[in-house]
Amino acid sequence: MDDLIAFLRAQFDEDEQTSQYAGVDCWHECGDADLAHHDRFDSARVLRAVETGRRLVDEYADALRVQGGFRETGYEEGRREALELACRLRAQEYADHDDYQERWKP
Repeated sequence: MDDLIAFLRAQFDEDEQTSQYAGVDCWHECGDADLAHHDRFDSARVLRAVETGRRLVDEYADALRVQGGFRETGYEEGRREALELACRLRAQEYADHDDYQERWKP
């Protein structure tokens, strides 16, 4: 699942970069619905989601390293499987991306 990890990391990098460069100067001209959308999806919130996603992917990558070449305990196997599912679910957010692979669907 290294390709899933690489895909998610690339999406998080793109989200972070887009969020950091998003302008907020136009919001004073927007209507209430636009302001509500901005408040819900402002840069700080996007950056928190990016950081959370990165931590999730790092945990999954660590779990895969434990698996590599060793016999997992029941706990380690369950943890790895749960982290894989969480990463697959998180990847669904990017299902419309050209690099998304259908085999990642949970």
